[in-house]
Amino acid sequence: MPSLSLSPYWASDILALIQTSFLTKHGNGKLVLSPDHSNYADYLFRLHHVNGTLQPALNSTLIPKEGDMMVEAMKVRLSRSLTMMETQLSKTRYIAADEFTAADCMMLFPWTTFRLFVPFSLEGYPNIVAYLQRIAEREAYRVAMEKADPGLERPISAVVIPVKSE
Repeated sequence: MPSLSLSPYWASDILALIQTSFLTKHGNGKLVLSPDHSNYADYLFRLHHVNGTLQPALNSTLIPKEGDMMVEAMKVRLSRSLTMMETQLSKTRYIAADEFTAADCMMLFPWTTFRLFVPFSLEGYPNIVAYLQRIAEREAYRVAMEKADPGLERPISAVVIPVKSE
């Protein structure tokens, strides 16, 4: 698990890593929206949405127990989350605004790599799929993904095609 040591503190949470190291220490004001930006509330909400809503809903699908009230509640939460993001992406180019921000960085794992573990369809969410395709076209994305997992193809289409093991 990636971790960051900022003596005397240690962080393993991905949002803590992004906020403390990449944005605050090295960001030079990039990837963030200022409080006076018209989409600041959207940015802040979306930045934290993954850890607080989307990822817990997805995690509940790892070991599904049909009829379990919590699993069923998380399925509803996931559906609401996807619908909300689909609506947002009908208004803006990226998840919080027309600019690429840290909120987009947070959104990528659940909608790409996680779908290799638990395939779920994005059919019916054309704006999310178009968004993923825009992200995948970014040079910075391609470089980062190749460094993280050389050769791993992440799903950016509506339907996940299972990876065949050799």
